[in-house]
Amino acid sequence: MVPEQTNLCNGLGNYCDYFDILPYTDLHKLKGVRGDHKILLTHVRGDIPPHVKAEVDLELFDKWDIVFAGDLHAHSNSQRNIVYPGSPRTVTFHRNEVKLGVIVFDTENPKEWKWHEIKVPQLIRKTIDNPNDMIKTDFNHTIYELTGTVLDLAKIDKDSELLDKKIMHNDQPASLDLRNMTIEEELEQYLGQIIRLSKPEIEEVMEVFSANT
Repeated sequence: MVPEQTNLCNGLGNYCDYFDILPYTDLHKLKGVRGDHKILLTHVRGDIPPHVKAEVDLELFDKWDIVFAGDLHAHSNSQRNIVYPGSPRTVTFHRNEVKLGVIVFDTENPKEWKWHEIKVPQLIRKTIDNPNDMIKTDFNHTIYELTGTVLDLAKIDKDSELLDKKIMHNDQPASLDLRNMTIEEELEQYLGQIIRLSKPEIEEVMEVFSANT
C-alpha cells in the first residue's frame, strides 16, 4: 500500500505479508493506492440493480486479483473481482431463512476461494392471523405480527415475548359522514363500517364503552 496505509497492519502480525487493507473511510484515496499484494480487504458497495449504484469506480480495484469486501452485503451481490462473504449471522429480521456463510481462501492462490454455507440461528418475523400460530421456535428466534379485528387483538397479551406487533384489519377507506351524531353513534358506525365488526362484537364494545363513560 502507499506509505500512509502502512500503519494499518499494526497488531495484525504477519497477515499483512499476504494482503492489503483499505478502510472504508479511505475509499476516496483509492486512485492513489498501489497494490502490494494480490488480495485486498476493504468495504465497498458495488452495483445492486435496479436502484443501487457503486459508490466508487470499481475498475480502480482491478489492480488486485481479488477483493474481499463486506460486511453485510449478501454473497449473491459479488461482482467483477469483488467478493462479499455476507454476514455470518442475521442482524435484522427476515421473513424466511437466508443463506449465511463464510469464505475460505488461500493467500497464495486467492482466486480459488470457496464460500461455505453455515447453519446458525436466525432472526425471523412472520405475519399470522391466528394467535395459536405464535409458536416459540427452539433454533431460530421467531417473532410474530398478529393481524385481526380490534376485539381479537385486545385479547392478546401485548407483553408476550413472541409478539412483535398487532395489525388491525382495515381494508376499507377511512371515510365516514359523522355529522349530527352522538359520540355513541359515531363509535358504533366506526366499528361497523371501518373496523367491520359483527353486530355481537359491536354490542360488546358498546357495553364496555357505556360502562366507562
